[in-house]
Amino acid sequence: MDLDLNASYDDGHFDKDEQGWCARRKEIRHSGDQVWIRSWGDDNGARPYDDTATLRVGTYLPELGLVRLLNEQSGTVGYFDLDRRRFRPVVEQAVDWFSAPAGYRSRVAREALGAALAPVARALGIAVNEVPSMPLGALTPSATAQGTLEAHGAAKTEAVAWRWMRRFYPDGGFARVGPHQMSVEIEGEGPLRASVSVFVQAPEYANFVMHGSIEVMPRALQWRAQAIAEWTAMAFPESD
Repeated sequence: MDLDLNASYDDGHFDKDEQGWCARRKEIRHSGDQVWIRSWGDDNGARPYDDTATLRVGTYLPELGLVRLLNEQSGTVGYFDLDRRRFRPVVEQAVDWFSAPAGYRSRVAREALGAALAPVARALGIAVNEVPSMPLGALTPSATAQGTLEAHGAAKTEAVAWRWMRRFYPDGGFARVGPHQMSVEIEGEGPLRASVSVFVQAPEYANFVMHGSIEVMPRALQWRAQAIAEWTAMAFPESD
């Protein structure tokens, strides 16, 4: 199959802090098994850059519409997306928002969330086996979120790191923030450092973040939908 990997585009954006356009241009030229990618731009005229990489065409993945792009050592350094006509990196992030279930700040809710996240983590290539218990100590003044009280927990099982947190805003918080927050995160080891986490910023404003290889992301997205449906269908005690 003849593949056309030629493209030219600007993924820039307007930045109010820079008071202008931040260009992120790419030109991709393809001939035979060689691909040249020029990346250049600036931040409204400041911090200009201009780099060119020479890569080789690797495996075509028709089920994903992607072509692997390889370096001199035959390692995958990115992909050409045939549908989007864009270069895509090896690792990407996917974010979704939803409303948390009642009693989300309790220990039972944290551990249930961990169990719901485990299949998502496995789909991302994280070697999750058992879900740890997630106790927390007393809430103490936060070192990072001024005026709040929080508690943190962590566990390490083989090549998997678990972290969980609970935070309270004594002043009641503000729009879409608090008064009660919580999070559970699973992170794997290795060069990709895949991870999945849920952070409940406010009862109606929880975010689900996945970070991993785009080759496995479609399967992980399916598990994400199941995890959200499973956890939000539960009801938990209001206290820890």
